[in-house]
Order: sequence, then C-alpha cells, then structure tokens
Amino acid sequence: MYNTIKVYNFQLIGDIKGFPIEIVRKMLERQREQIGTTDIRSFQKNRAIGRNDELFGDTILGKSIIIKGFTWEDTVEGQSFWDDVILSRQFDKFFEKYPRLKDKKKESLLYKFLNKRHLVQKFEKNVWNCYHRVQCDEKLLHDWSFKQKYMYNRFYHNFKQTDQHIVRAFTWCDTAEGYNFWSIIDTKWRKLLKSK
Repeated sequence: MYNTIKVYNFQLIGDIKGFPIEIVRKMLERQREQIGTTDIRSFQKNRAIGRNDELFGDTILGKSIIIKGFTWEDTVEGQSFWDDVILSRQFDKFFEKYPRLKDKKKESLLYKFLNKRHLVQKFEKNVWNCYHRVQCDEKLLHDWSFKQKYMYNRFYHNFKQTDQHIVRAFTWCDTAEGYNFWSIIDTKWRKLLKSK
C-alpha cells in the first residue's frame, strides 16, 4: 500500500493554479497507479497530460527528464469525469464523487491508527460490505457520499465504545484479509488505547 500523497498550496502553480489540493492529490494517485510514480510537474506544465504523452521537464546533469500523466479513460472515474474536472474546471463534480470529510475525521484516533497502517480503505470497504449485506437500501449502494457519511458517523466520530471500534465493525472471517489479520490489528488498537 502506498503512503498518502502530499500536496501543498505552493505546488498549485502553472496549469493547476487554482485547483483544490484534493483534486491534484487524486490526479497524482491515478498517475502513480498507471506509471508507478508521481511528478506534479507534469500537471503544472499541462494538466491534461496523459500516460502516453511525454513532456521534457527540468534537467539533471544536463539530461532532460521525461514526465507523464495518466490516461483518463483507464481510471475508475472514466474519461467524462476527468474532462469535466480537469478541462472544464467543474470542481463540484469531483466533490460530488469524493466529498470533503469533516476535519474531525482527520483528528480521529481510529482514523489516524488505520491511516498509519494504510488500512483506511480496507477497513471502510469491509464496514460498507457488512452494512450493505445487513440493511442497506439498494439505492444507497453506489452513493459514495452516503458511504463516507456513514463511516464518519459510525466509526470516526459517534461510536462511543472505542475499544469496540474494530471488533464490532464487521465479521473478520468474512473479509479478504481474514480473521487472523483483523485480530492482530484489533490487538494493536487495544494496546494503543491502553497507552493513552
């Protein structure tokens, strides 16, 4: 699992000036998925650069560096999504799909614990799958904003019994990772709580 990509306001220059950090971070994630590395300079020079396009960046020891982007149609979001977000600057379309979470989620001890171990996505996926099997209205299945709010309210903010966060989140043996994996994570979580 990769570390979270850091993007800073001072990097939002050139062709991505005025872009929200969250969008640039997602662009860099897609770039990394497709070419195995990130280079924000590619988007600074041409926000629409594809995986097969090449730009020559800064030189190191007199040699130009080839920088590339990502191919929009090969992403889970698809071509039209990135056309709207990147070319047309319809940033609201991005935040409809990936809503901004409340700052409190970032402050949540559970979120920090899972994020440090690169487990946020696995945890949320398993919680969501368990929730969907049990009680979800079919209309909510593809509503990512509902999923995010559910995760936030249930586990990162309102769930009062902190020692039960992981053990009660979903059935461990029903996950791809399996019972032993989540048992180890739960033990680490409980040790962290005792040390606080």
